[in-house]
Amino acid sequence: MGLTAELCLLRSIGIKDSDRPKISAIKIIFFCDNVSGRRTTLVITSLLLAGSGTACALLPASSDVYPAFAALRLLMGMGHVGSFMMAFTLSLEYVGPKARVICGCLIEVPFAVGKSIVVELQ
Repeated sequence: MGLTAELCLLRSIGIKDSDRPKISAIKIIFFCDNVSGRRTTLVITSLLLAGSGTACALLPASSDVYPAFAALRLLMGMGHVGSFMMAFTLSLEYVGPKARVICGCLIEVPFAVGKSIVVELQ
């Protein structure tokens, strides 16, 4: 698929140009998924999330380390997206075809509840 066709497809499903870093991370994670499998990718992205999050928390509070902070936050975001996508896919594969729709919806309920709580607290 050409770049123009890919951008038209992404825009048609509501993805903006500002989301390109997310799309790049998703493509990398899907590549790893196709090469090594879902469980291995889940472990790798979980370790990436845990390692970069720990390193980010241990950085000193100084403007000198901002590039390292930004790079670690990017890695944390990639680990988070990969962990969620792989866990979501694996959980829907474990249930039967009849329960996939309800399980796919139930996985999203905590996000909706959390967003509602945040709105009420503001």
